[in-house]
Amino acid sequence: MGQIPEGEDYKSYLNPESLVIAKGYAERALLEDNSGIAVQFERVGYFFKDPDSTADHFVFNKTTALKDSFKF
Repeated sequence: MGQIPEGEDYKSYLNPESLVIAKGYAERALLEDNSGIAVQFERVGYFFKDPDSTADHFVFNKTTALKDSFKF
């Protein structure tokens, strides 16, 4: 388990729900920050600014969610 069968592409095993694009608002200071330190977006989780962000297109990647829906 955990291995991709010979001749198959790993992309067919990716979760299509793993990419979520959302629009949000932030303080200008956050957009200018290049520290690489994760920041908390209120009631959502912790994010860090993607190094590929540009002045016209900012990208923040979620590292940790604040609420987990896992059930025992």
